[in-house]
Amino acid sequence: MSAAALNAFHNIWLRKMPGNSDLTLVVNNHPLPRNAEAQVLATTQNFNGYSIGSLVVFGYSFLLASFVLFLVNEKETKAKHLQFVSGVDVTSYWLATFAWDLLNALVPVVISFVLFAAFQVDGYTGQALGGILLLLVCYVIIITDEIIR
Repeated sequence: MSAAALNAFHNIWLRKMPGNSDLTLVVNNHPLPRNAEAQVLATTQNFNGYSIGSLVVFGYSFLLASFVLFLVNEKETKAKHLQFVSGVDVTSYWLATFAWDLLNALVPVVISFVLFAAFQVDGYTGQALGGILLLLVCYVIIITDEIIR
């Protein structure tokens, strides 16, 4: 949390206390200037995190787009029509298709999660790891849902 945000929080907290309505805290923040090596290192780490995030989303886009091939193949061979004629319920068919696509998509999510945890890339470790897993799972669920519509 930045010094200004922390100061604002403490000022609000201090004013809420009885008898302290006129008190305020003042914060001055004078960080040390970065040397050239620290600036290069920070820029490199930011670029690595951004490029990894972009490539992961790019890769997942192609992976999830490949699930459409199954639906196109079904349309071409009339396998879906054959199942409907045989008595398969429409809801059961689409739920099974969604579950199968979701199961196939969660395998790369787990592999990505393990790789992020194993290689300890800055921005993809610690507390962010759980958020990344949640983000990837939600992304897979949403895209899989859109594919079968």
